Amino acid sequence: MVNVNSILTAKNHKLPAGTQIRVSMSQSKVAHLHVELKLPGQDDFSDLGDLPIVDGIVTLPMKLVFLLHAKEDRSVVKGIGEKLRQDGFLTWFDENDLLPGDKWKDLIETAIEKSDFIQVFLSARSIVKTGYVQHEMCYALEQQNLRPSGQRYIIPVLTEPCVPPKAFRDIHWLELWKEDAYDKIRKAM
Repeated sequence: MVNVNSILTAKNHKLPAGTQIRVSMSQSKVAHLHVELKLPGQDDFSDLGDLPIVDGIVTLPMKLVFLLHAKEDRSVVKGIGEKLRQDGFLTWFDENDLLPGDKWKDLIETAIEKSDFIQVFLSARSIVKTGYVQHEMCYALEQQNLRPSGQRYIIPVLTEPCVPPKAFRDIHWLELWKEDAYDKIRKAM
């Protein structure tokens, strides 16, 4: 018999309040739990399969996606975030993750550092806007430089036809208006 002391995510990402987890002993593998998870807003449970129990810990294969955007593009980004949650991704979206009284600059930088992927939503408004969104873009690029060469981290997403800033031109971007755009977003992560 194997004891389970904790259920964590791969990088200790925080599961949102209201997350539901169903576990049962694996029918086919020793020292494994069969795990199903339902994030808040998800219609159904996602089947994560049989996960190993290592030193009393079950690690959930959850990816955290930071949704970097200008406030003018919030409605488009919110829709993508909802689809990602339906597909079992954890998302960091300022509207959902910042509370009154939070030191928002620190929380945003920490979230960028800890995220598995950064989706940078670019529009005609965001690329010319002066403000904190530009700082977030620069900080995401700094974080990419700390990762192994060639590792996918930043995913530029054009919400409308526009010319991406020079710093993003060497990273293949996605045009959100194309038919298979959302499928490519999922596949990239």
